[in-house]
Amino acid sequence: MRGEYYEEDPILAHGKQQDGRRRYVAQMLQDSHRTRVTDMITTSFYQKADLERWLMPDIRAEDYTELMDSMWEPLLEKNLSFVVQTQQGDTVGVALNFDANDEPPVEINSKLEIVFTFLEHLECPIRENQLPQGKGQVLHGLMMATHSSMSPQQNVEVIHFMEEEMLRIARKGGFAGVFTTNTSPLTQQLGTDIYEYQTLLDYQVNNYVAPDGTKPFSEAPNWQRAICSWRLV
Repeated sequence: MRGEYYEEDPILAHGKQQDGRRRYVAQMLQDSHRTRVTDMITTSFYQKADLERWLMPDIRAEDYTELMDSMWEPLLEKNLSFVVQTQQGDTVGVALNFDANDEPPVEINSKLEIVFTFLEHLECPIRENQLPQGKGQVLHGLMMATHSSMSPQQNVEVIHFMEEEMLRIARKGGFAGVFTTNTSPLTQQLGTDIYEYQTLLDYQVNNYVAPDGTKPFSEAPNWQRAICSWRLV
């Protein structure tokens, strides 16, 4: 699959150096990115994920490799995901996206199924009742990750850049808007304060009851939320 660099819309200062040159560029996801992307997803979610931490030690690093293996071909086929690279060509971020009304089934044979079942529990009623219907209407931001070498400041910069790029992809593709569920306080704050996402659901994580009657996130503090958000483009 051919990757192409975007001619991006004007972005916030975080994406440019002080002399005006672009600090980061986005490139469509392609097969050559597989190892680096799998590493970023695994490291970010295994070490820092806000939901998975309550499922330890039942979550393994290998679970994320298996997840990426099952998703990889559909991600390439749909061509809505991208990586972020520095001017030196280092891949430092990834955003995995699908059309919310054209998402392929993904087989999960690990405890990660608990997380995805939880997200489906929150998102399905919203997709069916509050968002535009039909293909090409809703860009679903599924997962974002940054490289472990990023400093806290660089991490924020790359996430900013990815948020901007998602909106640009949605506009270019003719989508009505972007839908995402944020479990990270950082992306929740960015979504509300910077990118003006509309909150459709603000859910207290430790209230969730799984289909088997258990509460897998019962140890999460009351302040931990999952926020389903929508932004028209």
